[in-house]
Amino acid sequence: AKNIANRFGVIVVLKGNRTIVADSSQVFVDRIGGPELATAGSGDVLAGLIASFLVAIKDGEKAFDLVRGAVSLHSKAGRQAAKNFTSVTALEILEELRNV
Repeated sequence: AKNIANRFGVIVVLKGNRTIVADSSQVFVDRIGGPELATAGSGDVLAGLIASFLVAIKDGEKAFDLVRGAVSLHSKAGRQAAKNFTSVTALEILEELRNV
């Protein structure tokens, strides 16, 4: 992830059991999320969350920190959905965002 970030000057998000966020100078590994996020549409929820955070960026805020925050929030919502439902869907992750 860091090599891609360095090469293209971007922030890279590798969604998986341990989602990784990397830019040219730092790497964050999310340890909150788990298998409940391996569901159809979960990545779409994460992409929308990242986009909504970045569109509202303010002076002094770092894009990396916002992306890291979006990943953490997504993972917390997924974990909460897993506590409330036997089988987690993307909609349930989305609905849990308001509770985390």
